[in-house]
Amino acid sequence: MRRFLGFLVERKDYVSLILAVIISITLLSSDESEEIRIIRGKTNDVLNVLYSPVQWVRDINILKRENEILKATAVQLKLLNSSLLNSKYENERLREMLEFKRERRLELIPGRVMSKGLSPVLNSITIDIGVREGIEENSAVMGIDGIVGKTVNVGERSSIVQILHDYSARVSVKLETSGATGILRWRDDDTFEVWEIPKAIPIQMGERILTSGHSDIYPENLPVGTVTGVINRPEMLHKIIKAEAFTDFSSIQYVFVVRNLSSE
Repeated sequence: MRRFLGFLVERKDYVSLILAVIISITLLSSDESEEIRIIRGKTNDVLNVLYSPVQWVRDINILKRENEILKATAVQLKLLNSSLLNSKYENERLREMLEFKRERRLELIPGRVMSKGLSPVLNSITIDIGVREGIEENSAVMGIDGIVGKTVNVGERSSIVQILHDYSARVSVKLETSGATGILRWRDDDTFEVWEIPKAIPIQMGERILTSGHSDIYPENLPVGTVTGVINRPEMLHKIIKAEAFTDFSSIQYVFVVRNLSSE
């Protein structure tokens, strides 16, 4: 107590000022005379002016926080929208494959691509289905858009697929309009050539190229690609068709191993 009294005595000027302010505010609040009301109003105006920068800073901070929340929400909505669009696209393509399956007597066994080929002598992918799902060697493999290749090694739970990008891959194909057949040979990226097309056969740009069915591996009429050009030199006995594949081999995620039920 003695220390407290000593503290008050040492700072009596400050204490007196604080008490005077408190008493003045009390008197201003309790007195309802016209002069006091005017003084009270002007005091409130001054305090409002002094407080406005503080309120402005507080509003800016609130707006910043709200802006950050809105940005985070916008990013989340974009991600959700992207995921929904991707799911919608995959669902539409899978429905197309199911419709393709109904039109022909084919059993399509779905699988997912686990990895791209690691061997320098074989351009391949590894898929997550094998003997357990009834997969056999030398079975045709399709993507959403067209043929991918054939199984060359089948394990219990996975299989290696030789894709059409492989240098040694050959497929018997035909032109959809004329039915003329030839041998598919890969060149680069998603382009290939079809050899052994008779010179007399008319070629249409954009004409579809399908599997010919002259194979124990690829059933007839599986989509392969479209015609983009023709090489027809006088010294050649046949035409060479330049074409583009339906399948984008750089982005394969899902495949279907084909079993031809019509041959059973």
